[in-house]
Amino acid sequence: MSKRARDPDASSGSDNEKATKKSKKDDAEILDESDDGKTEWELGKMRKVSLNEFKGRVLVDIREFYSDAGGDIKPGKKGISLSPEQWEALKAAIPKVDAALKKKGK
Repeated sequence: MSKRARDPDASSGSDNEKATKKSKKDDAEILDESDDGKTEWELGKMRKVSLNEFKGRVLVDIREFYSDAGGDIKPGKKGISLSPEQWEALKAAIPKVDAALKKKGK
């Protein structure tokens, strides 16, 4: 089965995934802070936000993950990496997005 055919929200039940699950109130807690400078937060099932360094630049990465045939959790193709400037622009847009969602009754 291809990665695209898999349901990104389906839980594999692997030990690694279970170890990173948090309750709703703990969503803002850091899941992992590794030696390579990567820090992660879980957004939901198989979705994470992380801080990464690439070519000397710090990026905010928002990405879906998948479980491979061996049960290992790996980053998928669906995601976006934002520079600090783009991250600030996204944060500035959040109140407007929230207001638009409220207008639509979501």
